[in-house]
Amino acid sequence: MELTGKKPIAIIDASYSKFVSKLKKALKDEDLWVKQSFNLQSIQNFNDSNLNRSTINRCACNLVIYLVYQNKGDPITLILDERFKKTYIYLSNEDEFAHEALMLAAISNAIHKVENILRPDEP
Repeated sequence: MELTGKKPIAIIDASYSKFVSKLKKALKDEDLWVKQSFNLQSIQNFNDSNLNRSTINRCACNLVIYLVYQNKGDPITLILDERFKKTYIYLSNEDEFAHEALMLAAISNAIHKVENILRPDEP
């Protein structure tokens, strides 16, 4: 999966763990079904338990991949790339789903709902 040169569809000014439950709920509210496919920190935690802790150089980042489904058809891949307490959200295969404008709009709506929840009140 190549993200180099790809622009995120959103940048959330929070770490992944601070908003993921809100994002999943917002996607569900848009009638989308979400399945986690990968979580880098889960792998790091597994390795932590199998390695000598003094040799571990932990990454202060996370990469989580979700498969987002509608009622039928193939999923759209949503990639959450957390770095330095910001989370960059990418769609990896949106070009394949250009005809699924309603699904792409529902994902975008869900992300904007979460951004509005997290954004402090602006004067």
